[in-house]
Amino acid sequence: TVFVLLYRRPDSRLVKPILAIMIVTVALTTTIEGSEILLYLSGFPDNSSALYSVILGGILGAGIGVSIGALLYYLLAYFMANGVVNAAFLILALFSAGMLSHSVQILTQADWLPAQRIIWDTSSLLSETSLLGQLLYAIMGYEATPTANQVVAYVFGVLLILLLPRFFVKNTRPHAKSD
Repeated sequence: TVFVLLYRRPDSRLVKPILAIMIVTVALTTTIEGSEILLYLSGFPDNSSALYSVILGGILGAGIGVSIGALLYYLLAYFMANGVVNAAFLILALFSAGMLSHSVQILTQADWLPAQRIIWDTSSLLSETSLLGQLLYAIMGYEATPTANQVVAYVFGVLLILLLPRFFVKNTRPHAKSD
């Protein structure tokens, strides 16, 4: 949302605070992900054969993650360079909404949000374990069996990214002179 606001309204007063917010966000995200990796790897110090498989799997997973990140980056850069900014924001909105929906799932598993019934099940049409299902999960947070909280979070995330900046865009129409 911060990126979208900055892009839609490039106010020089907002650049430094927004840049600071983005730096803190990236630093915190990196810290969280790094601690999860270290916690996971600390469970395998006694079993060297399993540790080898875990490290190899981690390297492959990191490669896939970097590949998807590069793909998203170049798609966004292409869209912005060719004037298709709204499509780039749509991709960003879907990606962000998927992360928000996944966070709702994690909070439910941690008993911070109430457990709910599954709204629908599309696993017979597109399984989450299939290649396309995993790709859609990584790019836009595809969930074959979402709960109501996840759907609300997903829709809220998309609307937040797409609609909120419209409230902060300066009115560029010329004002009528009043006599």
